[in-house]
Amino acid sequence: MDARVPQKGDAPANSQTKESYETVGMHRLIGGFYYNFFLYIFAMIFFILMFTVILPLFMPYPEIEGYSRIVYGLLGFAFGFFDFGSTRGTTSPENSAQLADGLLRFLGEHATTNPGRAFKYVQFFAWFQMFTGMIQITIISLIVLVWFPITNMAHLTWFVLGYLLIQFPGCTQIFDSIFKGFQRFNAYSIYTFLKDTVIRYAMMIAGVTLGRYWGAKNPQIGEIVGATIGYILSLYGIEICTFILGCIFYRIMLGGDAGWRVIDIFIPTFDREIAKQVLTFSGKLWVGTLLSQFWMLLENVLILTLISQYGVWMGLISFANQISSIVTMQGVMVRNSTATLAEAYMNDKQDLFKYYVLNLIRYNSFITIGLLIPFAVLFPPVLDSLIGLIPDLSNYE
Repeated sequence: MDARVPQKGDAPANSQTKESYETVGMHRLIGGFYYNFFLYIFAMIFFILMFTVILPLFMPYPEIEGYSRIVYGLLGFAFGFFDFGSTRGTTSPENSAQLADGLLRFLGEHATTNPGRAFKYVQFFAWFQMFTGMIQITIISLIVLVWFPITNMAHLTWFVLGYLLIQFPGCTQIFDSIFKGFQRFNAYSIYTFLKDTVIRYAMMIAGVTLGRYWGAKNPQIGEIVGATIGYILSLYGIEICTFILGCIFYRIMLGGDAGWRVIDIFIPTFDREIAKQVLTFSGKLWVGTLLSQFWMLLENVLILTLISQYGVWMGLISFANQISSIVTMQGVMVRNSTATLAEAYMNDKQDLFKYYVLNLIRYNSFITIGLLIPFAVLFPPVLDSLIGLIPDLSNYE
């Protein structure tokens, strides 16, 4: 890989779009961001429509979302401990991603110089997630079934068991790392947009609707508990549908060129050295993050013990965060830069690495200011107008 800092006036090595994209440079991250930017605008319109018109019809109780957040707060420490902090995807957006960062670090290093070896890191990630997922489901299920019924968290028992399903196979979000590791940010942006809008809310509405119907038919369950169970089970449906979507995008964007089938991800050809490299790198980040996840667990247990209606509060905060997240969307460019930075640094392209870092700081700062100022000026009057039209929105003011 003969990479250098791009200079003004440089022409691409090949006039074809694909060859230009393969050229090493900042255009991958910037292009990926603008792909995501315009999709995010449509997503925000979609979110506002969902939160103001559609979701109130199907999810009138904020506890439904709130209980899911509480369950994740209780399980986050165990997930992070067994997974080396790796993310499980759409259902745990706050989770740390040390193992996933380890995967991206090695994908970035080898994707250009040795793609075959890079693919073996993907295989290790998938098998590690499946193996630790089985361990988690077994151990945590036993603890929950024995201990929860004798505490004030007994009502969370079935919520936790339903949420645990996400841990197997546990690698349904692996295409996130593949697209970012091979720097296919165009595919990653469209893939993320579809899973966070169409798939997420279609499955959510279906799960809550069926859960409410089941709960209403069984008074011993109740409509809210039934809806919450349906919502949590829909998260597993989201994982499966997202995996299928990832398979489709993988075949279109990478499979044909590299000659790797989806099934090859699950046929282990990695060796002990690859496992040692990933776990050693990820473990250095994992220890520190595990402490914060432990304190988050203690915080959730304490709040659940002392504060009533915590689920309602968590649900309201969650919905409000979705709308306000527009001013942090530029962070995607920085979060997606792990493989890009590793590609330059680990292949001894120090000038290119410095170029990436400086431009990430510059673009992130400019875009943050550009989004924050109009949002701060325009959002309050827009919110007042919406509250005037839809009084129920006063909960999010």
